[in-house]
Amino acid sequence: MKTCPGCGNPVPEEATFCPHCGKPLEGQTDGPRYQSAPGASPPASGGESPAIRTLRQLFCSPLYLTVAIGYTVTLVSNLLSLLLTGTGLMSEDTTWVTGLTGATGWTGDVGGAMNTAVWSSLVWSVIAQIPAILVVISLWMMYASARDRSGAPLKTAGLTIIRVIQIIVLVLVGIMMVLMLGLMGIALTTVGFGDNSEVFTPLVAMMMFILVVVVVLVMLYGVQFIRTVDGIRKTIWTGTLQGNISAYVAVCSILGGIVMVLNILLGLLARAPFTALSGVSGAVSGICFGILLFRCRDEWQRLKAEQTLTESTVR
Repeated sequence: MKTCPGCGNPVPEEATFCPHCGKPLEGQTDGPRYQSAPGASPPASGGESPAIRTLRQLFCSPLYLTVAIGYTVTLVSNLLSLLLTGTGLMSEDTTWVTGLTGATGWTGDVGGAMNTAVWSSLVWSVIAQIPAILVVISLWMMYASARDRSGAPLKTAGLTIIRVIQIIVLVLVGIMMVLMLGLMGIALTTVGFGDNSEVFTPLVAMMMFILVVVVVLVMLYGVQFIRTVDGIRKTIWTGTLQGNISAYVAVCSILGGIVMVLNILLGLLARAPFTALSGVSGAVSGICFGILLFRCRDEWQRLKAEQTLTESTVR
C-alpha cells in the first residue's frame, strides 16, 4: 500500500488516483511515480476517470434503483411470510398461542413444546436470511455512494460485502453438493437395484449426470459473479478498466428472474400473498439486474474501443 500525498490515507499500489479524496497520484514526490495505464483516458475534474463516471451513472440509474427496490421487497416479503406462516397467524391453527393463554396440564406442556419448536424454527429461518439482508444493505450503500454529489469518491464497501458473501455461499454450496453426490453414490453402490438394475441403473445415471451439470453451472455462476465484482472494484480503485463483465452472469440473472414467475403462481394457488409478491419483485429485480449487466458490458466495450483508439493515435 502507498500513501496519498493529499489526504494521507493508504491507497492500493495500482491506484492512479486516491479513492478517498480523488487526488491524482502521478505527481507524488514521497515515493516512486505511478503512471496511468497506457492509453487510458485522463481523470476528469475531481480525479474521476471516464470508467468511474460510467460506473457512477450506472449505480444511480433507474435500472439499478429498480434492482435495489426489487431485491428489498423480495427480502421483506420473505421475512413477513416466514413470520406469518411460522407463527400460524395466516392459518386456522391456534396452537401456537397456547403458551400465551395460560393453559395448564398436559395441554399446556404440549402447547409450550410446540411453541418453542415453532419459534426456534422461525429464528433459524430469519438467521438464514442474514446474507440477503447484507446484500440489500450493500446495494443501497452503492446507490448512496453513486448519488453523492459532495465530491467524495465512489466507494467499494458495498461491492466488497457482496463479494465476501458470494465467496462464502460458493464454498458452502460446493461442499454441500460434493457431500450430496458422494452420499448418493455410496447409497447406490451399497443398495443396488437387484433384478431391476437394467431399468433403474441408466435412469439413476442420467439423474446423476444432470445433477452434476447443474452443480457445475451453479459453481461457474458463482465464480464468474465474483470475477465481475472484482473487475468493478479494481476499476474504481485504479480509474481504468479492469476485468470483464460476464455475459453468463447476465443471462443467468435474467433466466432466474423468469423462473421466479413460478413463485407468483405458487403464491396465488396457495393463497399466500407475500409469496406471490416475492415472486413479482424477484422476477423484476433478476431481469433488471441482467439488463444492467449487459448495459455495463456495452459501456465496457465502448470504453475499451476508445482506449484502443487513443493508443493508436499516440503511436
